[in-house]
Amino acid sequence: MARGARSAPTPASGHAGSGHASGARAAASPIAQTWSGKTGTLADPPAAAPGEEVSVPEILVVDTNVALKAYLEEDLADEAEAILDAGLSEETTLVAPSLILPEFRHALDKRRRRGELSADEAEEIWNEFAGYPIFLEELDPLMPAAVEVVRVCGCTVYDAIFVALAETGSEERLALITADERLMRTLEGTPYAGLVLALGKVGGLL
Repeated sequence: MARGARSAPTPASGHAGSGHASGARAAASPIAQTWSGKTGTLADPPAAAPGEEVSVPEILVVDTNVALKAYLEEDLADEAEAILDAGLSEETTLVAPSLILPEFRHALDKRRRRGELSADEAEEIWNEFAGYPIFLEELDPLMPAAVEVVRVCGCTVYDAIFVALAETGSEERLALITADERLMRTLEGTPYAGLVLALGKVGGLL
């Protein structure tokens, strides 16, 4: 079920553009405008040490499940909405692989077919999401790192693409924010575990 209507956001200058009426998203500004990370460079783990409070990283890679929860009556919906609004207010920078767009649309259509959303609700959510300031990264540069994530962790290549984007940080602190507990369990004990933060831990700080 969709959450209540939200005020339409106005993307900040330099961020991804608003979608067209058809639901297609305008071309996003390159992440390189604000981000100097290079694919394949493992970032320092952003997770707090034992006993320390988790802080919000400078840049958050937004998982599709987090973006979707902001619009649906699901657990952690308020925390997911806080993540998107933090990007809107420039409290943090939000990035995602361009894969987030077909995944987000597919999830909406799946719920529409199940009768959980009406066609109008699905379109309203799609168009509103297109207005949020999420920088999009093309997939080609991420694929070599994603293939390595799959080899080491055994997760799906779709999940690995998001992890690979979180891995690209150098000086900036990056983390993948996700509500996917299965993915977090898959990454446990691997070099990538510190790149992923649970939505409940970060969303509550915003």
